[in-house]
Amino acid sequence: MKKFLRNFNSVLVLFFAAAFMFSIVSCGEEEEIPGCTDVDGDQYNVEATVDNGTCTYFDRFVGTYEGTFACPGALMGVFVGADLVIAESVSATNDVVSVTVISPSLPGPLPLIGVITKNDVTITATLPNIPLALAGLPPGLIVNINVSGVLVRQADGSLSGTVMVSLQDTTGTLMLVIGTDTIGDNCPFTAVRK
Repeated sequence: MKKFLRNFNSVLVLFFAAAFMFSIVSCGEEEEIPGCTDVDGDQYNVEATVDNGTCTYFDRFVGTYEGTFACPGALMGVFVGADLVIAESVSATNDVVSVTVISPSLPGPLPLIGVITKNDVTITATLPNIPLALAGLPPGLIVNINVSGVLVRQADGSLSGTVMVSLQDTTGTLMLVIGTDTIGDNCPFTAVRK
């Protein structure tokens, strides 16, 4: 009987050891599922276990926004409002959007390119030879507009940030009137999705 119990205990120990080893081996063999693991990503895959860098964030930004500028300096009153239309770009990369700016201060819609991350859009552009009709200045003003800034997506889906806007006169009009050919301002900007 003692021999039986000793053999039984040995078999029992071997059984538990084998079960333990099987659980360790099977845990290590868990299948990895590549995909977008960020719940805010356009292609979020609840089953993905390994982020493979395919997340894009277009859905967080694409749309039409009504925006307001609050330029505190030289461009106060020049740029007051601007609507933005943000759309997916035809670019081959997954972080580029096209941004169209529409403002009463501008002669028509101006196309810009933006680069998005999960929470912001960066705009940097030089727009050459744009005719502007600004109050207090002679007609025929043609400027190069330089724009740069980062707009951060807020919890309510709006965008806000500071946009540096500079106007460089190509006609000599500003030099004659105010003594310089370039004016600029750091303009706080807020845009609410329509």
